[in-house]
Amino acid sequence: MAERPSDSLSTPGRPSPFVRKRLPHGHRRFRKAAGIDQLEIREPQTRKLWQQGATGWTARPKIVLLADTSTCKGHQVRNFQFRELLGAPLVNGDTAADWEAIERTNHITLPVDYKEFVSAYGPGCINDQIYLFHPRAERGDHGLHLESLWEQASLSHAELTQSDPHSRRHPIYPEEGGYFAIARSISGNHIFLVPPGENRKQWQVAVEMGAWFIFEMTFADFLWAALREELHIPVIQGYPSFEQIGGIGFE
Repeated sequence: MAERPSDSLSTPGRPSPFVRKRLPHGHRRFRKAAGIDQLEIREPQTRKLWQQGATGWTARPKIVLLADTSTCKGHQVRNFQFRELLGAPLVNGDTAADWEAIERTNHITLPVDYKEFVSAYGPGCINDQIYLFHPRAERGDHGLHLESLWEQASLSHAELTQSDPHSRRHPIYPEEGGYFAIARSISGNHIFLVPPGENRKQWQVAVEMGAWFIFEMTFADFLWAALREELHIPVIQGYPSFEQIGGIGFE
């Protein structure tokens, strides 16, 4: 059973425990040696594989086509398909009612596939590893309120930038063009929605876990691939599960 989260965040940039199993400190050694601060990945068409050498994990140059993924088959993942992996959603909230206030207040329109999934499944924990936040969840130490996550992520990454001013900056909402935090790992790493911009026509997904990884995928496609362990980094591992945490109806 997933433990309830706390508002206290682990230091961003620290890999989560389930990452260390497959990408121990060699991931950082590779990133440092190669001068990599961000990897922009076009998933699920390609992925980098990792191999373990005498000094740890390093990137293999081999590129693997993921021909068995849904997007490669020519159709986008739909939210009803998650029943196959996570079971039937228990919340089944009203998408319009859940998101009207937060979008109006913040002058944004978040992607429909993301809103529908969160409204259907509610606040909770995926595979006992990833906390998913909801706009009408309870606030406070044990809540998974989305705007609270935005505040935490913004503050946390601002502190990280101050401690390492030479690191490459990624804007975090409410900065202009900022990424919207939507989920947090059990060790404090974040998953973001990246809004359309000058070089992006559609919403994308970003993962911060020591390095930054940008996926040119919709939220639904990203989550589907992560649950099936088809991404090149182990965002989610193990048999898929979802545990609802708390209720909704809080503003």
